[in-house]
Order: sequence, then structure tokens, then C-alpha cells
Amino acid sequence: DSGNPALDRYEAGFDQLDAQIRYNISDNIQLLLEGRNILNNKRLLVQGLNQGDFREVNEYGASYWAGVSFRF
Repeated sequence: DSGNPALDRYEAGFDQLDAQIRYNISDNIQLLLEGRNILNNKRLLVQGLNQGDFREVNEYGASYWAGVSFRF
């Protein structure tokens, strides 16, 4: 029954730490380092009147990138 609040689903609050560092080697060359979800926090999907029933735990892990940009 779609009118039953006990079946409502919610995504619990989620904190994520991201960081980005850019370093100019010269006027034309820049290095980039980036990390997302560095602390590897999980996302929780909860259900029910008091949002106390866990439905899912999603763990996406941390992601990291490195790059170089050039200007001509």
C-alpha cells in the first residue's frame, strides 16, 4: 500500500570529504590531484515511521584522480 508510512524510504544523512590540489608548474602547465569520499563513508537507505529500519548500505569507496593540463 503506497499510503502506508511504514513503507516510506529515506536516505540517511551522508557526509563526504573531498579534496583537490592544483599546482602550477609554469604559466602553461598545471598538475591536478583530486580525491572524493576520502574517508570511505557509507550511504544508508532506511525505512519506516522512525527511519530505524535499514534497507540498504551502499559503499562506493574512495576515488582518486591525477591529471595535467596544458595551455597554448
